[in-house]
Amino acid sequence: MADRRVIELVEYKPVELPVGELPMKAAALLHDRYSKHVHIERVFWDGGDRWRLANLGWVGYIPLDETLAIALMPKTSIGRLFEMLEVAYDLSIFEQGNDLYEVAGVDDLYERLAGELARRVLLRLRRGIYRSYVAQEEQSRYVRGRLDVRRQMAQPWRVDPHCHFEEHTADLEENQLLLWALQQILRSGLCHEERALPSVRKAYHALLGVTTPTPLSAQACRNRLYNRLNQDYEPLHALAYFFLAHTGPTHEAGDRRMLPFLVDMARLFEFFVAAWLRRFLPSPFRVSVQENYHLGRASDTKFIIDLVIRNGDEVWVLDTKYKVPKSADTADIQQIVAYAESMETNEGILIYPQQLPGAARYQVGGTAVRILAFDLDGDLNVAGERFVAELLHGVW
Repeated sequence: MADRRVIELVEYKPVELPVGELPMKAAALLHDRYSKHVHIERVFWDGGDRWRLANLGWVGYIPLDETLAIALMPKTSIGRLFEMLEVAYDLSIFEQGNDLYEVAGVDDLYERLAGELARRVLLRLRRGIYRSYVAQEEQSRYVRGRLDVRRQMAQPWRVDPHCHFEEHTADLEENQLLLWALQQILRSGLCHEERALPSVRKAYHALLGVTTPTPLSAQACRNRLYNRLNQDYEPLHALAYFFLAHTGPTHEAGDRRMLPFLVDMARLFEFFVAAWLRRFLPSPFRVSVQENYHLGRASDTKFIIDLVIRNGDEVWVLDTKYKVPKSADTADIQQIVAYAESMETNEGILIYPQQLPGAARYQVGGTAVRILAFDLDGDLNVAGERFVAELLHGVW
């Protein structure tokens, strides 16, 4: 990885390269597998032959082969990106002043977080891995646990008894999630031998001795129930969610399989705003995320509304827009009005990552559309306080 050349693409800023700097195989891979992440086209002008690349609103790292990678950079700083991830995915496990805020690139951020997950897994292994009793049944030579008398009487010719018992095991989903996340990290190719890779490898092999590699989705890390014996697994699963949620599809590169690391900034902004509102909106306001409204009883067509806020009978619909137009787009206003009408409310709110010039309020029939900003360019705490205050303005 040390010798790999990295092409940096900042969100929505086109970059042109001489055609010789991007091999045809790598260009084809970008076009075929990553067209929703990176726009690529070949342009000819002034007798030149060049590639034009544009980052379509993603942050992450795409290893194209052993010698070349694409780094998708945010418009904001990497430190600010980490602050958003920390809020959106509840990664509040770091001390103030942690050097994660000073990371230089997306691969550096990935590796620091991978090292943190490995360190915490190894610490838990030293303290003792979480185990629990799991119901099992098997046919064996001797009675173990409770004999299944009904089955034994139905099959009297079978000599070996069929038993039901409970086994005290560490092969549980709590540990399988951590093992699967560590495996994805090892396959990513984003960790250095002289930095996080040895601890990630050590944690992986230690867990491999007590639990089974099991493909699990990122959602399995969310909304889990914890008890006094495994409550320290909650931050571990928050980190595992980060890696499982942002590990892209595999692709072949030479004789190695590598996993790209990709964060959809529009989704991250949505999750970040939702998490912020859940944390700081006063009672009795309640926040619902990704609420579905089906268009007709028998129809699969539906609206997926980013955020819905309820306060008794009062309902607001909100839609996050990770872009900075000169003013609120007509299409955005039409969309939020449709959402408001579907939810039978007259209050629709559009949220942008910067303050927009132009009107802050529109009246469309019976629906009032407000334009708010959660400004990502300044201090997030200050911006968050201002955002919540403007959201609640006129409510009391």
